[in-house]
Amino acid sequence: MRCINAGGAGMLLALSMAAASAWNPAAAAEPLGRFFLTPEQRVELERLRHAPPAPVTPPAPPPVVEADLPPPVTELSREEMLPPAPPPIVPPITVNGVVIRSNGESTAWVNGQNTLEGDFSRENIRVVRPRGESVRIITPEHLPDVTLKPGQTYDPGTNTIIDAAAQSP
Repeated sequence: MRCINAGGAGMLLALSMAAASAWNPAAAAEPLGRFFLTPEQRVELERLRHAPPAPVTPPAPPPVVEADLPPPVTELSREEMLPPAPPPIVPPITVNGVVIRSNGESTAWVNGQNTLEGDFSRENIRVVRPRGESVRIITPEHLPDVTLKPGQTYDPGTNTIIDAAAQSP
């Protein structure tokens, strides 16, 4: 078995070509010219070599399927883009008492404040001046408005009215 490295093979090829041209002196005197091309092909190659490069066009995008599209963008107001605010917290509401005046406005005490001087905005309720012995309480939209008598408590968490007089022994 004989092993020839790449350098040796190249040298062997060059020597064999030199020997072949030495055997035919007429072939060595002729110029080699260009192999495998017709004169028309050579003219076309020269034209392409000196022409400006052809513009590169990107491949066409794949067809868009309606299911692949995101939902259309609509113009929304700032309030519509924000998540809805949680409903306001309303603590239990107790009517502590009612004073009925014959010559003036009646007053009710709700959660320890009277309706003439009290501010119920922190409790997210509005108290309507009493008419008779009952007091109407206006609550936020997510709760029903209630009418309470003295000693009654409205629990917004359970949406129930508890009567203190009914609970005492």
